[in-house]
Amino acid sequence: MRFIAIFIYIVIEIYLIILSVDEFGLLFIILEMIISFLLGAGIIASQGDVMFSSLKNISERKVSISNFVGMSFFRFISGILLIIPGILSDIFGVLFFIISLLFKSNKAYYKEEYYNKKESNNDVIDVEIIEEDKFIKK
Repeated sequence: MRFIAIFIYIVIEIYLIILSVDEFGLLFIILEMIISFLLGAGIIASQGDVMFSSLKNISERKVSISNFVGMSFFRFISGILLIIPGILSDIFGVLFFIISLLFKSNKAYYKEEYYNKKESNNDVIDVEIIEEDKFIKK
């Protein structure tokens, strides 16, 4: 089954490349592949450190798993798809990158987590002590 899916993908990719070369020319397709490769390499280079720090933050429960998948993992996958030569892989790479932009940032998650921790601390009682003078004149 896996080989059939790979074969269908390769056939669709070759068909799209032939259509694009016929419509836009070979030079345009070569430039598109070079530009998408450079964009993909840039995304992977920028997400390498972010991904490892996000994994560390997941283990420390500072970042939710859905936030990690939405921001770091989708961007990393989009970089890999942009590096792979072909029209269909570039389309999927751009779609994954757009999906990663729709997730909220880590800063918003940290702020939300801070307020949740602040509200959940029920051990502290806020009191005010007022001392009365011992020598009150009546």
